[in-house]
Order: sequence, then structure tokens, then C-alpha cells
Amino acid sequence: MFFRSWFVTLLLLLSCAVHADTMHEKIFNQLTSIDISTIEDGRVVVKLGLEQPLATLPIGVSLSNPHRIYFDFHHTSNGLGKNFQEVEEGDLQSINFVQVGERTRVVFNLHGLMHHETLLQDNTLLISLKSIDEYQNAGPVAQFSQDKLEKELNNILDVDFRRGESGEGRIIVDLMHAGAGIDVYQQGEKLVVEFIDTYLPNNLERKLDVVDFATPINIIDTVMQGDNVRMMIESSGRWEHTARQTDTQFVLEVRALAEDEDELAERRRANGGYIGEKLSLNFQDVEVRAVLQVIADFTNLNIIASDSVGGNLTLRLRDVPWDQALDIVLQANGLAKRQTGNVIFVAPSKEMADRELLELEAKQQVAEMEPLVTETFQLNHRRVDSISFDGMLSERGTINLDEISNTLTVTDIPLRITEVRKRVKRLDVFERQVMIEARIVEATETFSRDLGARFGVKNVSNIGNRRLGVSGNVTDSSNLAIGEQVPAGENLNVNLPAAAGAGLLGGPAALGLSLLKINNSRLINLELSALETDTKGRVIASPRVVTAHGVE
Repeated sequence: MFFRSWFVTLLLLLSCAVHADTMHEKIFNQLTSIDISTIEDGRVVVKLGLEQPLATLPIGVSLSNPHRIYFDFHHTSNGLGKNFQEVEEGDLQSINFVQVGERTRVVFNLHGLMHHETLLQDNTLLISLKSIDEYQNAGPVAQFSQDKLEKELNNILDVDFRRGESGEGRIIVDLMHAGAGIDVYQQGEKLVVEFIDTYLPNNLERKLDVVDFATPINIIDTVMQGDNVRMMIESSGRWEHTARQTDTQFVLEVRALAEDEDELAERRRANGGYIGEKLSLNFQDVEVRAVLQVIADFTNLNIIASDSVGGNLTLRLRDVPWDQALDIVLQANGLAKRQTGNVIFVAPSKEMADRELLELEAKQQVAEMEPLVTETFQLNHRRVDSISFDGMLSERGTINLDEISNTLTVTDIPLRITEVRKRVKRLDVFERQVMIEARIVEATETFSRDLGARFGVKNVSNIGNRRLGVSGNVTDSSNLAIGEQVPAGENLNVNLPAAAGAGLLGGPAALGLSLLKINNSRLINLELSALETDTKGRVIASPRVVTAHGVE
């Protein structure tokens, strides 16, 4: 047991020694000194001393928000004995010296946008920085540079979520140090943020449900994963994200992408426009491969260059979209690109065309030799003969329609079968229906109201030596005048009752009143009647017609 432990320890020591020797072989240069001065025209001159002369000028990359310029020195170590230097000369605020593996990055932190020029003098690199007037600035450009800084443990102090004025979700992370390596990438439907060599306190290791804020972000899950902190962001709908870092604060915004914005982006691309984040480049006789590497680092894309890609390039660009900068570099050197996901392949135009032709021929040969499969599809909402599959089958493919069972049988290669399945799934859906209903009614428009009255008086009066008889007719009136008895009856003076309508059951409503004075045989009869009639109709039929929406 002791021998086994001793042997394992020896192997570990030997592996560490071999790794150290390997790293030492890769690093053959070193930063030895730095001197900063300001000359009469306001330019700030930084002199970087190196142990060995540089073969080529390093590439300077300008960034905005915050303003920075950084240079990468490959196969070079940091021999200055410090990682940070305060400057405050003009717009130059400070300088960071960061070594990661065999590469050392020198980062100039600026108060504003500055133009830079480089010059080699033996073992010294001269970097001249000059402020650019306000009117020359194209405005702040919101972009995020994923700097790979020194490997020292950083701390996350707080994770906060806010809703922006336009409905975007905003995640704010407060860090202990500004030099944090941060990777932002998309993994399936999720957005992932990796904080390299960063510690997360236990109280911040949690899952936040922010659905109620009505932003594209639903869940924020922050956990420790080894020496790193991983933040998984789940969003809904169509969205896009932007990330930026200002000093010790990292901000990630996710906003919904409307249909019209997506169409605008496609139209801009079709019209030769560009929608990439802006950057500034200043190249002086550098290799094309080095320029492609800078763009790959800036965009976090994987750029693969063919072995035949070579040559040098001198280029100066300021605040141009990165996709336009890439096209300029490719056009200047007769190159072409093909992008698949986050991988861009770069090769000479002729080589790219030949490669694509070979790929098409190979696919065609595979399709001609690939075995056929048969699959049957059952349609539930559409008639089988209402869906067209023209142009979807290969030369060997066949399709049979069965209208009785409403099924279709397809025989073809698996790729074509998959395309047919997608079309059936997309088109075989329940169609909206419209119901039209009508009613046939027999009705008349008659309506009437009627009032009636009946009035009668029986009376005999003496007027001097004359007698006056009053009754409903002349005969009865005469009989009363001469003193004869009048037979009982209506004897009406006015007989205008309410008339009963045709087809009515019963007569009009009536109210009668009689007044009689016995001693002198006076009698008054009064009757009032009223009638209202309203004719009603009847429904003969109620037909209904159901049809698909938009179909006559």
C-alpha cells in the first residue's frame, strides 16, 4: 500500500514537471518594462519593453462601453511584477496586465474613445494614444467583450433582476473585481452565462422565478459548478440578448423580438446591410489568419480557415459591424465563407465552390443508393386529395392516396419521408367553420285598437199642457208621451259598441251602468267597451348551412 501511494505521488510530480517544461517551451518572450509619457500634441505614448524583439506588430482591438483597447502578446509572460497600473494621463485611465497560459493581454482602460498607432523599435513597442474629438464619435456602442483575464478567484456579491421600460428583462450581477472572465452562449432554448474562476455565496445559489414581471425571462438558475458559476436563463417566445460590463457590474438584457423587427433584419441583409455589433480594427501588414482570430474572439464564434488561406492585410476600420468587417477582409483576399450555427468556414472562393459541388454530388449519389422506406399517414381534418406534395419526393419516390380511408402511403428515402411528415403535421389541422342559419316565418302586420259606447234614456216630462217622452226610438217615445207602457229592452239612444275582429274568440270587454228613479220612472243606461287586437306569426322552417371558413 505504501509503495502504491509513493508510486502515484511520483507520477503526479513527473506529470507536473513535464507540464511546466512544456509551458516554459511555449513562452520564449517576456514583458520587462513600461514607461508612460505625454508629448506636446496631447498624445499619450506607452513604451513596452520586451526581452526579445517582436516578429510582428500585435493587433490592437478597440471596444466601447466601456472604452478599452487591448493587445495580445502570444508566447509572452508578464515579467513586470504587477497586474495593474494607475495612469490618469489624458483619456488613459489605467492599464491591466493579464497572463493566461502562454498569452499576455495588455488592456488600456480609457475615459473616452482614442485612436492608437503602434511602432516597433528593437525590443520596445511604442503605442501612441490620441483622444478623438466628440463630433467624430459615432455614439456609444453597446457591446460586451469576453476578456479572459488572470486566473484568480472572483466573488459574486449580488444577483438582481429588473424589468426595463420597454418590457425587456435585465439581470444585474455585481462582482468583487472587474477582471472576471465571462462567457455568454446559447444552449438549446436556454441562455448560459459562465463566470470563470468565480465564487458564489450560498445565499445567492438559488432559482428565481420571474414570470410575473412580464418579460421574456422566466427562470434564472444560478449554481456553482467547480471553480465557475453557471447561470441558466430560461426564456419564452422569440428573443435576443445583449451583454455588457462596466467596471464590476455585469448586465445581461433579454428582450422580445417582434415579427416586424425580424423582417427588418432580413430586409437589411437582403439590401446589403449589416446588423452585427460594432468594433474598431487597426491592422498594419498582419496575417489574414490573425485578423480572423480577432473577429472570432470578439464574436465568440468558431471560425475555421482552410489550409490555403494566407497572405497579409493592412486595414483600418472604426465602429463598423463585425459582419461587415469580416466581409471586407474576405473580399480583399478573394475568400468566401459558409456559416452553420456558430461555426464559420473560410476558404478561397473557388475552393468553396468546388467543395459545395462535391457535397451536392455526394448527397445525390447517397440519395440514389439509399434504401427506400414506406410510411402511411392518416389525415383527420383534411381530405387526402386537398394537400399537394409536388416537388417533395425524390425521383424514386411514390405516393398513393386512399380517399375512402383518407390516408396516404409514401415510399421514398428517409429524408423525403421526414419532409412529407412535416407538411402533413402543418396542414392537417382543424379548420375553422362558419354556420349560416335562416328562418322562414309566416306573419301579418295587422294591429288595431277600438273603443265603444252605448247610451239610453227613458223619461216622460210635462211641459205646460204637453207631455214629452224620450226613449231609444220614435215608437217608444210616442207611447211614453200618451201614457202607454213601453216594453222592457235596451232602448238605446246611442249604440256604438267596439267591433269584434274576425277570428277572435269572445267579444270586447264592456262596463255597464243603469240609473233608475222609481217615483217618476226615469231610467238611464250607459255601457263602455274596448278591444285591442294583435296578429302573431308562425315559424315555418329554420334551415342551417355549415361551411369551412373562407370557402364559398
